[in-house]
Amino acid sequence: MTISGSAIGDNEAMPVSELLRLGTGRPIVRWGTPVLHTPARQVVDFGSDLLSDMFATNSAADGVGLAAQQVGVDIAVFIYD
Repeated sequence: MTISGSAIGDNEAMPVSELLRLGTGRPIVRWGTPVLHTPARQVVDFGSDLLSDMFATNSAADGVGLAAQQVGVDIAVFIYD
């Protein structure tokens, strides 16, 4: 699987394995955290750091998907593997 688009450059694609290697796991926020009760902001542009961190966090948690709000970032981004 590869990820492409404005997050990593319009003409680039990055394998998920590379995102995992570059990413740092982030804490998953718990129920009751304000970011989970706030509508997510629409994504305009963001860097690949968030994506790589989300894939690393999802992998470390043995998950199948993760929303940015679950790692404390209030934008409408979701990843799955």
